[in-house]
Amino acid sequence: MRRTVGRWPCAVRSRFAGAICALALLYLPTANCQLPTASASPTMDEITRSFNQNMDQEPDYSRMVPWLFGAAGAVLVVMFFRQWQKREAMPRTLNHPGKLVREVAKIVEIDPVELKRLKLLALEHDCSSPLTLLLCPSILKKQEAETPQKAPEAPITPAA
Repeated sequence: MRRTVGRWPCAVRSRFAGAICALALLYLPTANCQLPTASASPTMDEITRSFNQNMDQEPDYSRMVPWLFGAAGAVLVVMFFRQWQKREAMPRTLNHPGKLVREVAKIVEIDPVELKRLKLLALEHDCSSPLTLLLCPSILKKQEAETPQKAPEAPITPAA
């Protein structure tokens, strides 16, 4: 979203960032208004005396310290927002093998019974995942050829 603060265009993505941008644009023009006022007509003697006094004095860093802290804070805020944007941009991954098997089973439309059978065959054939059997049907056919088909068992009737 593009907003205009005063007469300065500022591209912002959230209200918080817009508030920071507005405060910065309102503060920066007024920050330099603390300059000392000059007298109306300084003489040459006053100018040279002031120049000599200023050259003899140590530099005053007290006015520069707030600007340094402000610049460091601005850098930290920019770094924070960059990391925040990177975190949102990265998609979540499926790191769990069980979740991956369930997602593929939904896509391929495998029944839960068939999935259990594939898991058992994967354990018997020392495969790391039942997806290996789905992706390589030659292993599945080889496994089915090695295991004989069992005849259905007769139901057990209770003795009377």
